[in-house]
Amino acid sequence: EEVVQFQDNGTFSGVPGVPSWLWTFGDGDTSTLEDPDHIYLNRQLYTVTLQACADGVGGRCCTRAKSLNANYPFPKIYEENPFE
Repeated sequence: EEVVQFQDNGTFSGVPGVPSWLWTFGDGDTSTLEDPDHIYLNRQLYTVTLQACADGVGGRCCTRAKSLNANYPFPKIYEENPFE
């Protein structure tokens, strides 16, 4: 088992409201932290999804999904910008 560090490199600049995050790690686990750590128990291909939202007027959400190859060596940091 290995710990992978995830980072949201998106920005809420100019977007009113409190930001929220939903990471789906592809193995059934999720996190609502901005920059979570996650432990993968198996070395395989996972689809990781990040949904970032701001709850301001009208709200703004963006979702991105990417494949993460959790084979040796494990990536230590997985960066995602859902607004690109």
